[in-house]
Amino acid sequence: MKHRSMYWTTVFVVAAGLIFFCFCAFAGTITTSITCRKTVKSNGALELHMDIRNNGDVMAYHVIVTLILADIVKKYDKLGNNPPGGRIEVAEELIDPGLKPGDYFAVIRVDFEEESGAPHRVYHMAPLTYLTDQKVPSDPSLTLELTSPEFNRKAFWDRRGDIFLHVKNKGKEKKVLKTRLFLPDGISSPEPNGTLSLAPESEEFQRFPVQLTDNNETIFPFHVVAWYENERSHHSRLLADNVITVEKPIYFKWFIMGSGVLLGILFLLIVAGLFVKRHRESGQKAVRSRE
Repeated sequence: MKHRSMYWTTVFVVAAGLIFFCFCAFAGTITTSITCRKTVKSNGALELHMDIRNNGDVMAYHVIVTLILADIVKKYDKLGNNPPGGRIEVAEELIDPGLKPGDYFAVIRVDFEEESGAPHRVYHMAPLTYLTDQKVPSDPSLTLELTSPEFNRKAFWDRRGDIFLHVKNKGKEKKVLKTRLFLPDGISSPEPNGTLSLAPESEEFQRFPVQLTDNNETIFPFHVVAWYENERSHHSRLLADNVITVEKPIYFKWFIMGSGVLLGILFLLIVAGLFVKRHRESGQKAVRSRE
């Protein structure tokens, strides 16, 4: 019996080791790097050369590249797969982009899938100075500040929150501010784009509702590109912040209070029912005594 026990113990240890070895051997990573070369010609044409490399050790499937430049959005979805050590090049020439001189941010988003079909997305924020010899100075009359939500990983119902962009227009002119929210894996928003109309010397809040879809990470870095234009130039800002997940104890205060209210209502219903029943019984006895 002792030999049999040692035999099965050895078999179990070997099997567990093989499973662990197979998992370690075949579990790979996809590491995506993005670069962008930009050329602005004298006639205003804009050339963009985007290079997407897979520095990991497994295949990135169904690669899709999206270029976002102010109101311009272009999607390239017939790029195939990107193997380990591979690269995908995307070239775009905007002959007449209709852009005003100024500072921009060209956002390159790369979407791809694992072999299992799990989707992922990564970004590259490329600053771009268009048709001006020097950087357009930041407008001191416009201030922007982000406020991010915090999620409790222990609260399974705590999956929705809001990112707020607080904007102050201290200037004497009206401004129309456009915004785009760029979120990483694990968090999404049904309303990632917004527009704010800012009167002179006013302040507004832009609300971005977000939903947590992955509870495994603790930090979700995100970006917001905000821009406005005047008659002469284009002004862009790039803001960054983090959505944080924490572990906090769950208190059943509201559950206890709600249960107390329900018990109180149930008690009142029982008392009312007993009162009605006794009232009917007393009425029936009175009728019988008269008969």
